Amino acid sequence: VVLVLALTSVAYAGIAATGLANSAAGFWICGVCASFGGFAQIFGETTNLGFLKNFPPEMVGAWGAGTGIAGIAGPLLYLALRVHLPYWAVFLCAAPLPAIYGACFWYLHAEATRGLS
Repeated sequence: VVLVLALTSVAYAGIAATGLANSAAGFWICGVCASFGGFAQIFGETTNLGFLKNFPPEMVGAWGAGTGIAGIAGPLLYLALRVHLPYWAVFLCAAPLPAIYGACFWYLHAEATRGLS
């Protein structure tokens, strides 16, 4: 989980920094940071799937519905923000989100493992 949060934070902050740097290497740095974001998604999804075994089966359906909604809502939110902000500012605004994701995960982890020890 910490790896996922770190990779996501680096991805968002790195993509935002490439917009501020305005250098020729920015494209390549942005590509590397986007790859970090992809790795974070892969590790995060497999972690969540393994974690959901501790919850009722309905949770898997809710998680699947949530990922479907996120696939639509995320790009729409990005497009709405891009009307008013440059792309680097959108990613800079997203940089603190991994801390919120981490807090939610650790709360749910505590709930799932309560009484198991």
